[in-house]
Amino acid sequence: MSMSAGALRCAAALVLFLACFAPAAAAQGSNPNPGRIHFTGGLDFSNAYMFRGLLQDDTRVIVQPFIDAAADLYSSNTDVNRVTAHLGTWNSLHTGATGRQGPSRELWYESDVYAGLEVVFEPGLSVGTTFTTYLSPNNSFSTVKEFAFRVGY
Repeated sequence: MSMSAGALRCAAALVLFLACFAPAAAAQGSNPNPGRIHFTGGLDFSNAYMFRGLLQDDTRVIVQPFIDAAADLYSSNTDVNRVTAHLGTWNSLHTGATGRQGPSRELWYESDVYAGLEVVFEPGLSVGTTFTTYLSPNNSFSTVKEFAFRVGY
């Protein structure tokens, strides 16, 4: 089994999992995981992929699975309300010109792995940073590493 076939099977398994269990979790009406670690994930389908305003691919089908784990490291009613760490991955699988029909013939165009930290202060000011590594499993682009900083109110 090639890497692209494995990625396609992984995406299909994720779709099946979400189709079976997401409606049941939504129907409960309460958080099934009230603890300090939270997982989110999903699967997007698109016919075009833009990165920072630049078209990457608009041929055929693009599937983008993602998963994120967040850990509440600190929570209080003081000046620092919450400290949260994130770890996750986002992927882009292309059947068109930058994937299966491209020079490499490999489906898996992009895999982003990230880790971040967010601090929320009273009365709603938040400060965060994220480190992301952008990888191309089918060698369509070179690896890029970046730090992002944000402030919000």
